[in-house]
Amino acid sequence: GWTGNDLFVDYCLSRDRTSLRLIKFTPWPEETKPKLCLLGPEKQNSKGYYFYNVNRVVAPDKYRNLVKRYCEQTQWYPDVQFLDGQVDRQIRFGTTDLAFDIVYSGKTMLEERLSIYETIFEESGLVLITRDNFKGGK
Repeated sequence: GWTGNDLFVDYCLSRDRTSLRLIKFTPWPEETKPKLCLLGPEKQNSKGYYFYNVNRVVAPDKYRNLVKRYCEQTQWYPDVQFLDGQVDRQIRFGTTDLAFDIVYSGKTMLEERLSIYETIFEESGLVLITRDNFKGGK
């Protein structure tokens, strides 16, 4: 079946993965591509600010492994709460300091007066995947 490359990469980073295999990658069909970003208030986007002064971060649950990989690679270990949606709005609500989220058009980001601090994943596209068959009926 077809899925987004971001979800497939997150799945590949999972310890629970099974026997899915990439058949074909199709690049995102438009010039503007969705990307997973670290978002925060417009005026405080210095790395020193969020690496040393942030305790609360939210992220979409479907990107759990991409977010964890980013934090490990940057040696930054904030308290990340994984949610089902509306993560970018949590900053305005005061429930978090920063948010990992997909930015596509940037409309919501601008409405919420946020800016991109870091781009975490931008290899947008669609992937065709299949499940390998194992001997023994799996």
